[in-house]
Amino acid sequence: MAEEKQDQFPGVPEEPEGEVIEIKEVPVSPAPEGSIPAATEEGEETVVQGEVPSAGESEEDGLARLERELAAEREARRAAEERALRYRADFENLRRRTQLEAENLRERLLGEIVLSLLPVLDDMERALAATGTEAPPGWAAGLELVYRRFLAVLKTQGVVRLETVGQPFDPQKHEAIARVEDSGQPANTIVEEFRAGYALGERVIRPALVKVQV
Repeated sequence: MAEEKQDQFPGVPEEPEGEVIEIKEVPVSPAPEGSIPAATEEGEETVVQGEVPSAGESEEDGLARLERELAAEREARRAAEERALRYRADFENLRRRTQLEAENLRERLLGEIVLSLLPVLDDMERALAATGTEAPPGWAAGLELVYRRFLAVLKTQGVVRLETVGQPFDPQKHEAIARVEDSGQPANTIVEEFRAGYALGERVIRPALVKVQV
């Protein structure tokens, strides 16, 4: 019999009689609960995660569930957009407040510096007023040039001299240290200036000392 098998399948070694081939089982992990098995191209099954509708769920219940999930997603998106807008508004407010504080600080520091220099400007004005014919040639012209250059530099920084004589008295800009009744000017009009006043932008850094018609 063995010879007949050998003749029928030449080239195939004959298996020894009585030998048992052991087949081992490969353990397969159970699919997670709520997963759907899906076939691959090789025919093997893979696990797709997702919510599986219950066996007894009707079409109407499934649509209602999907609508609830969609509404929840829309609400979450709306809340995220509102937070983003609120954060952007807070950032813009912080930027504006920081910029305003920086500008106020610069103006205050500049005002303090200018206020400390104004006595020098007052001395120049008194020197120019006292200059007579006995002054050395060119001395008065040089002092006048320095004085005007000083005023020009202050103007570039936003410092302006307050108008006084002939203007209505303004307690926010002027300080009355004398009053007159017979100057021929309308009441509450400035008739003389004793010390110049200056403003930095809209803020008065030093009021002018004046005489007012009452």
